[in-house]
Amino acid sequence: MKYINLSILFLVLFCLNVSNLWGQLPDLRSAEGFSVFTGIGAFNVTGPSSVSGDVGTNAGEFNGFLPGILSGQKYVENTVSQQASVDVGLLYDDLFARTCDSVILLAMGNGQNLTPGVYCAGAASKIAGSFIFDGQNDPNSIFIIQIDGTFSSAPNTTMTLINGASSCNVFWLINGMLTLAGNTRFKGNAVVQGAVSLLDSARVEGRILVTSDAINMASNAVTTFLSALPVDLIRFVVKLNIEKKSVSLLFMI
Repeated sequence: MKYINLSILFLVLFCLNVSNLWGQLPDLRSAEGFSVFTGIGAFNVTGPSSVSGDVGTNAGEFNGFLPGILSGQKYVENTVSQQASVDVGLLYDDLFARTCDSVILLAMGNGQNLTPGVYCAGAASKIAGSFIFDGQNDPNSIFIIQIDGTFSSAPNTTMTLINGASSCNVFWLINGMLTLAGNTRFKGNAVVQGAVSLLDSARVEGRILVTSDAINMASNAVTTFLSALPVDLIRFVVKLNIEKKSVSLLFMI
């Protein structure tokens, strides 16, 4: 048994699917542990990229790491990748079936502010400039953007999370190719039915999950906040620090 400081626990559980209590958050299932994955297609890393979670393909060549830094595991054509391929397909179907709340412009960005909801674009779309996800002070706020076609970003596109919005709860459904141009700062889980190209210095806070096509990475970074569950919480200990006027909550697991 050991103690875990609450502040550390919050970092570990940053993307815990607590919103499932309300039946809203799409279920990643076994794909939750992956940062970049394709069910069918080659996976190529041609530059010094870094990925914080697992990577893999269930049918295709895997070339990479090295070059690059992988802090997770690599799964290629094994039982883990087989299950992930199934679960990415289920996730795609779930997102596709969500009822659209609002139509979004095919030309996104340029200071656009999005509040929680399900948005749909009926054709190929592009994003440029700044794009803001406003959680409206609800940490369980969900954003789903359905794009019926290809999706691409202009160089230096930025996405920002404000007022409790979390990249864990942002889902992009892309029925076509995804291309992130140089220095793009992408937020959310991209669930893609088409090839993915991450160009030089594009960064992702979230996941890239592909049903069937190739993934090509150059000099990129993909950061995914992963849950370390399951854990068993045996008891709590509260420590008062009068000098610092603070309270520490410790868990024993």
